[in-house]
Amino acid sequence: MSFYKNSEGYSDPTAGAALSNIRKKERSDRRKAIRKRNRQTRGKEVSKNVEICAESGRNENGPLA
Repeated sequence: MSFYKNSEGYSDPTAGAALSNIRKKERSDRRKAIRKRNRQTRGKEVSKNVEICAESGRNENGPLA
């Protein structure tokens, strides 16, 4: 429940609920964008680590047997 008051100071629960829903949607979209960016970054880090291991003749757990 949002306690929103209009410019005259009266309680306006309909507008408060609408603004609350907008804020929720914006937060959700922001979180989704951050998760997507993190997934892309993690993918680049993994491929970079694999390249480094391949160049050095090592696997992720140590030297190749």
